[in-house]
Amino acid sequence: MRPGDLTSLSASDLLSLAISGQLRPLPLPRGTRWSEAQCMEFLDSILRNFPAGTLVLGRAAAPAAAVRIGPWSCAAAETPEAFWVVDGQQRLGALLDALSGSAPWLLELTTGALHQGVAEESLQGELPGLSTARALRLATLATPMALFDWLRLHPQEEPITRRLWAWCEGLRGYRFPVRLVSMEDPDILATIFERANGARLDAVDRFSLRQGLKGEGAASLGKVARSLEGLGFGLLDDDAVLRALRALARGAEERGNLPVLLRSTEAALRRAIVFLQVNGGVPHESLLPYALPLAVLARFFHDFPRPQADTRDLLRQWFWRGSLGLTLGGHGERHLEAIQPGDEEGSARRLLALTPEQPSAEVHRLDRFHAAHARSRLQLCALASLRPRHTSGAPLDLAALLSTPGYLPPVVAETTGAALASGVSNRLLHPREGMMARALAAASPEVCASHGVTEEARQALQEGDTEGFLEHRGQALQGLFSRYFARQGAAL
Repeated sequence: MRPGDLTSLSASDLLSLAISGQLRPLPLPRGTRWSEAQCMEFLDSILRNFPAGTLVLGRAAAPAAAVRIGPWSCAAAETPEAFWVVDGQQRLGALLDALSGSAPWLLELTTGALHQGVAEESLQGELPGLSTARALRLATLATPMALFDWLRLHPQEEPITRRLWAWCEGLRGYRFPVRLVSMEDPDILATIFERANGARLDAVDRFSLRQGLKGEGAASLGKVARSLEGLGFGLLDDDAVLRALRALARGAEERGNLPVLLRSTEAALRRAIVFLQVNGGVPHESLLPYALPLAVLARFFHDFPRPQADTRDLLRQWFWRGSLGLTLGGHGERHLEAIQPGDEEGSARRLLALTPEQPSAEVHRLDRFHAAHARSRLQLCALASLRPRHTSGAPLDLAALLSTPGYLPPVVAETTGAALASGVSNRLLHPREGMMARALAAASPEVCASHGVTEEARQALQEGDTEGFLEHRGQALQGLFSRYFARQGAAL
């Protein structure tokens, strides 16, 4: 077969290719997974000899890897020739799962209906080992020998026996149309995949595709992220690592040494994270107002691993002025171009020159808290600077708290119609607990102060005056934000 050829492969051919490690999925870790109902409908179509669509494959060498195609998986050795599945991964996964016996699909003997479960059998008693059954595992039809052995132990009436042999022949012999495509250009493969599946691939998927075809591993980004988790900054997503990698050497994923580049990215991200924690006042990745600064800082610390104290101060100003001005979104080409090798201070000053001197009025608003918005994250950084304590008085481990899956700062007053109720004045950097208002009202003045709650605000809570609490705390937070933001954006 040459690229462009159209041929066909039977289900048994595909199973043999998969077992031998010659059938490989494109290394796209974000693929969708079919539901049980979708798998059942597809397998029913095969049994009924309905059309199941054309498979798109590419032929190329493949490294040793743990292969997963849909729900089916196996360990595959390196091979000089493999068929990479460009389109049809979910169909093949459902088929391989059923034929290999990994999934407990049962076929009703009388109706041909499919369902998942355990086959119920009962001994007949006439001869040892013989039993009756109302269904058999679909995998039994994968080979004639398996079906023959099953029928010896579960004798059936002639009509059912004929039906089982017909299903066996139809399932094993079902032929999928196959179109072979070239594997030389990963971008063309990505385009074919997108158009065949009606979904866009993001930068991480395209990177994984290029590197996975080289055998350098699609999981590399995740390994970098996990190695940095011990810093207490949270687990970075693959996108954040990829942005940093490309900031270090744009285009290097095609022509560079990936292991070296990944090690450099990890080291640069480690320095950038420590800078944000120590100098930048950002305790956790979930409080980063924008994604761009981490990549830009990684590039800076890659070029200048140990910058001077004055340079660090300039970087802090750049981060906070840009964040407070709400101008650090986008791809940041200008920021990356400002970093010039051999010019540490000049690079930092060029970065700073790209930011506004005055913050946006938006960052001082107290309504409409949203944990994913830059304004709310900046405000939470200011609250974190107070070193919040548990209502019991114990210090809080903010890194552990913010790393809790699905964590959102809890509200103090659950039901109130006040305008400030939807904003940060009604939120605490604190574990979620019942009766938060009552616990805060009973807390010590030191605990309340660690959350920006004045004595007047605490007294209002004690009196059940939630609107008064929100007003007093809102005034306190306005002062806190003004002082904290001004200090972070100013030169020392």
